[in-house]
Amino acid sequence: MRTVILVPRRDDGGERDQLWAWCRRRWEQYHPDYPVVEGHHTVGPFNRSAALNRAARAAGAWDQAIVIDSDVFLRVSQVEAAVALAAKSGRVTWAHRRWRGISQDWTRRLVKDRRDFGPEVVDRTDMDVLVERTNPISWSCCIVFPRAVWDDMGGFDERFSGWGYEDMAVQSVVAGLYGHERIEGDVYHLWHPRSLGSGRADKDHGDYTAAALTNARLGRRYMVALRRDHGLHDRPGLPASDEERERDIANLVRDDAQLALQAERAGLPDWSDYWPTLPELLEGAKAAAAGSVTVVVHSGGKPESWPARREYLAASIESLAAQVSGPIVQRVVYDCWGDAAVRAQLEAMAKPYGFYVVGPAAPVDFTEGMKAMWGYLRKRAKGDYVFQTEDDFVYERPVDLRQLIAALADDEGLAQMALLRDACYPDERETGGILGWPMPAFTFREGWFEHRQFFTLNPSLFRSSLTRHPWPGGRHSETTFGRQLFNDKRVRAAFWGAGEEWVRHIGVVRAGEGY
Repeated sequence: MRTVILVPRRDDGGERDQLWAWCRRRWEQYHPDYPVVEGHHTVGPFNRSAALNRAARAAGAWDQAIVIDSDVFLRVSQVEAAVALAAKSGRVTWAHRRWRGISQDWTRRLVKDRRDFGPEVVDRTDMDVLVERTNPISWSCCIVFPRAVWDDMGGFDERFSGWGYEDMAVQSVVAGLYGHERIEGDVYHLWHPRSLGSGRADKDHGDYTAAALTNARLGRRYMVALRRDHGLHDRPGLPASDEERERDIANLVRDDAQLALQAERAGLPDWSDYWPTLPELLEGAKAAAAGSVTVVVHSGGKPESWPARREYLAASIESLAAQVSGPIVQRVVYDCWGDAAVRAQLEAMAKPYGFYVVGPAAPVDFTEGMKAMWGYLRKRAKGDYVFQTEDDFVYERPVDLRQLIAALADDEGLAQMALLRDACYPDERETGGILGWPMPAFTFREGWFEHRQFFTLNPSLFRSSLTRHPWPGGRHSETTFGRQLFNDKRVRAAFWGAGEEWVRHIGVVRAGEGY
């Protein structure tokens, strides 16, 4: 049975890294048979759920996972007992009951001196000197998951962004749907400064931040479902009475009503009537983790080119609808022709395939059209990802966007996953392809090959957040945009597959110039 240790991480170049270095030495020293796998989340507020899900995927084939935080340690006997009990029972097992927070002063002494307590730590009396705060029960820190339960759950709910409530969601799901075990004992937490995104500590003008509001409201829905549908709770001790559970639910709903007022001011969705079951919450979490896609087809050009390019667009949309699949939630044709008659024809072609048409009322050139489309996507894209293409490509083979999403989701340094097109211009045919760089410029992975040479507006998938980078003005804006992205040495672009062509360019009559 293969057991792994999964830890959510974000490098800070400071105190958090030092704490993890101290803890990692201990985990590796006393649990040498359990590989430690880090899952990193580096963009935006730290998402512990996303980081853990990445670690679980990166760990490959495993039978049990010990999910830990990067700032905790326990007695070795507790961890081993939890691993053994989870294997025997098939149930999620917490390796501790009490949470004990070591003081700032003692944390810094321990890290500086690299003090090791030994596999069984020390006796509780001695630890009392180091501890400044104790909670009687913890639903986080160190949990053993059997693989079957993890897979059925779909991992942690990635809708929780920033600090808070993802652990209560897990507790609710595990207690309500799977059952759990617990090993008696303490988990010790090393002190660190409170992070941004920490609920009430991270208010904005007297209100919760948008992320904290979402966490607090989503967490309450898990907690209500546990009590309402399963007769359970999250406190230590005996099962709650009906009266206690009803009081809990009333308090949670009342708190949510206050949060709803702040959510409305922040422009967040109205969840007031949304009180789902635990299975419904799990399905929502799985859908969110899978990601969603906005498809946008950019169309424009000089008026005299419209008759030819109308035929290209018709073929392109038909091919896209037939060959490109995945969690598509929005289909847009972005019209830069700026002509009412053309707009009517675009709408007639696009509507049967579920597309709607938007764009400026007056004609714009390529660069201004891209700037306008980029701004539209920044404000209006519903998907977590954008699949962007132009109106003169047809798709030579099926494209499953879920596969491209998975590659981007596990590597935040990948800015784009493009589809390789055919060599359609004379210089490309002469060199045998469109890439134009020697092979050492590309690094081949399992399923794609990556580089730092250019950003392409050929069909590609990228995160919606990429549109926060403004589209540049001037000629050759596509090239300029790529150079700006690659100023960050971590950023790469990629082509899906192993070098085969996925799309064919049919636009013999050009839309414009100065790309």
